[in-house]
Amino acid sequence: ALMAGLWSSAGAMKGSIPTDSNEVRNLLVVEDGLNATTDREVRSQRRNVRSARYGALAVVATFAGALMATSAWKRFVSSKSHTAFVADAVAASEAKCAVPYQEDCRTLPCCRKFDTCYEKNSEVAQCKATCAMGAPESAPPWDPDADLQPWSCKVVGSEYMIAPDWQPSAAVPSLYCFLVTLVKGNEPELMRRHLASGTGVFGCNEYDMFSEREMVIGPGPQGLVTSTAIGGPMSHSPKNNTQDFLRAWKKVIEKDCFNRHDWTVKIDPDAVFFAEYLRPKLVKHAISTETDAVYFRNCGMWKSVQGPLELFSKAAARKFFANLEKCMDVDVVMKVPGEDWFFGHCVDHLGVRSIEDYELLDDQWCSNKPAHCGNGMAAFHPFKTTERYEDCLEKANHAIGRKASKQQRFA
Repeated sequence: ALMAGLWSSAGAMKGSIPTDSNEVRNLLVVEDGLNATTDREVRSQRRNVRSARYGALAVVATFAGALMATSAWKRFVSSKSHTAFVADAVAASEAKCAVPYQEDCRTLPCCRKFDTCYEKNSEVAQCKATCAMGAPESAPPWDPDADLQPWSCKVVGSEYMIAPDWQPSAAVPSLYCFLVTLVKGNEPELMRRHLASGTGVFGCNEYDMFSEREMVIGPGPQGLVTSTAIGGPMSHSPKNNTQDFLRAWKKVIEKDCFNRHDWTVKIDPDAVFFAEYLRPKLVKHAISTETDAVYFRNCGMWKSVQGPLELFSKAAARKFFANLEKCMDVDVVMKVPGEDWFFGHCVDHLGVRSIEDYELLDDQWCSNKPAHCGNGMAAFHPFKTTERYEDCLEKANHAIGRKASKQQRFA
């Protein structure tokens, strides 16, 4: 009834708006001050246009108020974009499937391709891209986790869980890759895209992901892929995330994976990264990673290392991880609370040699221009929505002739 009323109001307004292209053009010219026409008809039409604009604003405000009072608002806010919200609704109407975060999925397949049906408890199971085990410390009222009840994250549901068809890499030089991800927002959705496509850390020989709570990323070629918990709360800003990474680096030290590989690579969740395109670039530098402690500066504008792609040799990794405490006592290292500042100034303080290579990373925050995903670099940043991430991934795949995973079907 509300929508019918709004439609009628809009129709009434439409009748008072000039529709002839010449009339509209004349009105725009008058309002821009390019013509002194002031006859009665034009003045009247200008008033009609203004009234229509205010009326349209009123319609939008009324509709938004009504939407906020419904459960649909929860879906809209918690979804990753308006496009995704509409897609969910369309999918649910065309085929009986479980809308993410809303419908029980024990007997229904998930509507979205990159979702899995996870159990919260014996009474609730919902479709979502990833699942953080346990309960959040807090959540806004519209959040599906607003009840602060823990998730078991057991995979359930009626459909068979399809794993991606890529296989772990055995290529050389060998790479140990890691990242730190949030359990809320767009980053879990992006992580599921990394996993489905075999990009990001999943293109490396060995990898780790760290998050506030242990999080199931989804099905991998060898079973469920999960992150390692580092505790929280975690910062949502890269300008204030050093403490989060100090906890993650301690886990890296405990796991000791970096000692088994030639290079250690830290990436960001919103970076599109191709390990197979990085390896030949590293080979050209002919570094003896066992003995030569080096890291790469990847931003030409600032002659610095940018956080989306931090790359250092085995010898440099040993020196960096062995001296974290020492770097924490250095004023210039701790001057700025951003992780990439800490890393860059720490390795400089420790005497790690730097190499400048500005063909590794295309980062908008370095060049002040959007990253060009077909230019042959190994990483591109930032791509914070699934739509933009998928678009960049497809362009980069096409540019380097990379075959996409069979599960990587982007609409």
